[in-house]
Amino acid sequence: MAQAQLVRPKVKQRPAMQQQLRPVETKVEVEQSVKLQQVVQQKQSLQMVQTLLGASIGSLAYIRRLFPDQCFTKMLYTHEIAEDYGKFCNAPEVDTREPGTKITRLQKGVTAEADIFLGWLENGVFQAISDGYLKAMQVYITSEKDRADTVIESYTFSFSYLDTTVSLSVGGHKVTVGSASQSARNVTRRLLSVTEDLSALPEQPWLAIHLHYADHTPDDYNAPGFKRLNISEPGLVIQGSDIARYNCGAMDSGYHGVSLRVSSLHDKKDQRVGSRRGRRAGSRFFVDEDVEEPPVGSLEPFSKRSATIKKDPPITIPDSQQSSSSDEHRRNETSVIATQSVLGFKAAPTGGLSLRLS
Repeated sequence: MAQAQLVRPKVKQRPAMQQQLRPVETKVEVEQSVKLQQVVQQKQSLQMVQTLLGASIGSLAYIRRLFPDQCFTKMLYTHEIAEDYGKFCNAPEVDTREPGTKITRLQKGVTAEADIFLGWLENGVFQAISDGYLKAMQVYITSEKDRADTVIESYTFSFSYLDTTVSLSVGGHKVTVGSASQSARNVTRRLLSVTEDLSALPEQPWLAIHLHYADHTPDDYNAPGFKRLNISEPGLVIQGSDIARYNCGAMDSGYHGVSLRVSSLHDKKDQRVGSRRGRRAGSRFFVDEDVEEPPVGSLEPFSKRSATIKKDPPITIPDSQQSSSSDEHRRNETSVIATQSVLGFKAAPTGGLSLRLS
């Protein structure tokens, strides 16, 4: 006859001194962490501005279908890429399912139109920023060729520069690589969110670019590939009863500041947008109002500018004023860029004002 036995479960003995396992940082992770805490140098700051512009232009061009799909490359917007425009241009394509902030780069050598546009950016705009003369760049889309009064949407990048004669004498304007690249990614994310919500473009849009020079720019200065516009040249205008304006925030890279504003005409027939905030009721919106005045002597105000949707009070321009000249409008306008002397000089590409998009 079998007898039941009480069996005591075996207890695994713990070692007298059990070491707690902690994740060990690799050499690469340690180096990256140290890099992110470093203060941005002047050359790095310029590279960060260039990369932000490249990332923003490529992403908005892709979402708005300004060029054929084969003109674009999907990539991750990492800290390493944010501080080096060369690495940005050569970064490999990534799977869209890969985690991280993904952007789209406009690629050279695919279409003539894309190459022309990249030439405007890399040869003219980048040089004007390097020289410290570029106050703003406006990338805009019109429904008719070379017609400033048929603007459908605009993307206004405003620039500011550290006054080293003032700021460096009291310790400089210290911004880390990590914080600068993070703010650049935040601007790009906000831009992606805004552009995905805009109304559909017409079948045959035109793409163009305007530059605004700072007040201290020499009279004979021209960015490569650009020419000065006559002071009587009409300003860019969005005409319609439903105009949306967005503030996509700003990046402070230590020696440069960049802010971005988007304005767009909402097509009432396009119901994708729904009850979108930030609209402005009126018959005309002068796009130059999106150009921001740079802070004086310091870039600190840029770090305080957040991404918001600007909600303007309704403005309606009487029909009797519709035919007024741009100069007359500037005299009566209450914005900070009311006069040509405040705006600085304007410039447009020498080879033609607009690019026809398929």
